[in-house]
Amino acid sequence: MAFSASCALASVRADLPAFFDPAALVHCERVAARIPEFARSHYIECRLGGDRQLDFLSYFDDKRAAAAFSAQPSLFDRSPIWARSLELLNAWAEPSSLLSRARSVWLEYDGSQLSGEPEASPSVCLEPDYYARHAGLDSGIDPRAREMTEATLALLLPQARRRAALAAVLRCFDALPTGGSIPYVSVMVARQPVTVKLYVALPRRAALGFLERAAWPGNIASAEALLASYYQPTYETAYLDLTVTERVESRLGIAESQFHVGEGRSIGGFLDRVQLAGEFVEEREALKSWSGASLVEIAGMAALIRRWLDGKAVLMGEEVQYKAYLGFSARLPPLHG
Repeated sequence: MAFSASCALASVRADLPAFFDPAALVHCERVAARIPEFARSHYIECRLGGDRQLDFLSYFDDKRAAAAFSAQPSLFDRSPIWARSLELLNAWAEPSSLLSRARSVWLEYDGSQLSGEPEASPSVCLEPDYYARHAGLDSGIDPRAREMTEATLALLLPQARRRAALAAVLRCFDALPTGGSIPYVSVMVARQPVTVKLYVALPRRAALGFLERAAWPGNIASAEALLASYYQPTYETAYLDLTVTERVESRLGIAESQFHVGEGRSIGGFLDRVQLAGEFVEEREALKSWSGASLVEIAGMAALIRRWLDGKAVLMGEEVQYKAYLGFSARLPPLHG
């Protein structure tokens, strides 16, 4: 059993960094109150440095979430954007749909939405068992991943931009090296303009060649330098975040994942290697105490709270922005099954 998003967020409220903006946290609480109980885990995304925006993400592997969201009338009354996201969730829950093959869906709520109905951008898992990577296993690539991606774009992208975006996305599929995959495709319907994001997992040694074949327009030397400074030498896998409009954009995210634990990830994670020479000291120190586990009481029941930290370096031209992802979940402790 997983507890509601509101309960999970309340259980970690005291552990959140003091530098979080109170208004941004109110946004997260407002989002959590609208998330059905079927969400298994969550992230709060923050940026290191002056931007105090917080984004809220929730993970679903239970397709009943589609009906639960559809039963919220305010989504239809106050947000036309939700119609597209709901269409995707309903397709995921429909056994005859190609998208029913997806193991899971993430929903991301941008923290820029401080008024009105919070709107979610969906992310579709294209791998049969993405989390098998935790055990160092090859989860395999769904033979219909490209078709699932095309179906996702058909539902969520404006028709005028769909053809060019799909061509750029399929070029990324074609550019994948042996051992590479695109585990997730996201369509940021709550942003203007609507963009596609691809989360790419591939051997680290093949990352630069992939970027060149995918027609990434950024500076390859800058990407190489960031990979070398941000990743530990023992990391064998690279996780890249690409943005696609009518083409692959120059913005490049390089993520440190929980899956790097099997490749020698240190306890301090990405914070130990962000070379900020005196910058963001407050944020870095506060984030170091986030990860951990504890037993608490929620609604009269014992709950196991897990907290973990992932990071991302985002290369934009020659500028690098750093992001932290504070993951958490609230479940019954193991002795309860």
